[in-house]
Amino acid sequence: MKTFCVVGHDARQRAAAQTLQAAGFRIIGPEAACQADFVLLPMSQERVSDAVARTLQGVRPGTLLLAGRPGSPIQAAARQADLVLLSGARLHEILRNNAANFRQTKFGCIDTGIRAANIMCVTFADEQAAFLAGALLSQLHRHGLLPAPGRRANGDELALGWLAGEDDPQLRSMLNGFVEGVRLESPGARVINGVAGSYSSPEKGRAKAEELLGLDINALAVLAGRSGLGAVEAAMAQGRPLVGVDKDQQALAPKLMLTSIIKRADRAVFEIVKATAQGAFAGNEIITYDLANGGVDIVSPQVWARHAGVRLPAAIERRLAELRLELTRGGIRLPSSEHVVLDDGLFEVDLVKKPVSLADVANGFQALLDQNPNPTEAEIKKAIRGNVCRCTGYKKIIEGIALAGAI
Repeated sequence: MKTFCVVGHDARQRAAAQTLQAAGFRIIGPEAACQADFVLLPMSQERVSDAVARTLQGVRPGTLLLAGRPGSPIQAAARQADLVLLSGARLHEILRNNAANFRQTKFGCIDTGIRAANIMCVTFADEQAAFLAGALLSQLHRHGLLPAPGRRANGDELALGWLAGEDDPQLRSMLNGFVEGVRLESPGARVINGVAGSYSSPEKGRAKAEELLGLDINALAVLAGRSGLGAVEAAMAQGRPLVGVDKDQQALAPKLMLTSIIKRADRAVFEIVKATAQGAFAGNEIITYDLANGGVDIVSPQVWARHAGVRLPAAIERRLAELRLELTRGGIRLPSSEHVVLDDGLFEVDLVKKPVSLADVANGFQALLDQNPNPTEAEIKKAIRGNVCRCTGYKKIIEGIALAGAI
């Protein structure tokens, strides 16, 4: 039996550990890391503690090591690990700075897509689940189950709050899906976007949530990590309905959590780990989890209805089923983050080593590819003529932009 050492106790760690345990792995604590076959480090924003760093020093070479977001010792992990697993909004930057320098190390990406021989990615079409959540809230409002706060003069107008921990590209994609779902059912609805400024401060989450709640919103969607705990407390104090994210958040506010936007990050972790352990690591592959394959979804509103003692109209469930079918069949198409594909093309031609040039050039050709996905070489040169690159010349940049348009 393979042994996993789990370091850290955030939600993704617990979910991944439960999935691995159910698959037959034995889970042990950090004190026994030296004997583990695999080590799973925290996938959080916080810097890895000294205790975790000391644990790393004892991990034998060849151990399958899973590291976290930008604060983690990525380079040290890559030197001694078979696999480094990254999750977070800054993955492109991390991989540009590290992956090409460790071509014998395998990298797993959660929530970002880059094509390279030593990178296997799992991304989420979470805008689909967010779309369903938005449509659900509009339906609840239409059926009188999401009333406006008593202070608002126009109680018929739907107003919703969206609270993110930070201004991440993935969350912007989800927000766009959420807004489209809301406005498909309620064209005049308002969605007010707020950013707490941190994923790890309940105090900041509470303060920003109180600001949004002060605008008399009908409900608040919370996507803010630990900062979201403060936001949930603020909403509960005012009896305001909520939408959770990542996993079923019903336990946080049983009578107020209308639904949660589910992303199977635990399954993504397991899929990459399993592929590596079995010698089937799929470099250059970007796996997308969507509604069709069960990688994203929303929690059934029946869960909330049972806790709240509410009879959910059958018309709401029928409408959600119709929208789900349209999304899976492609009848409703939602835009995801385009920057993932753009970076894809540049990484493919080995510009991963030039992060400064890449960032500057990307600003120049975004508008070009928006208007023309298949530009000529002359058009590309015109779009980037304001940028000077001394580290590579322009041949690879032009090739990368052309490839990005073709992906």
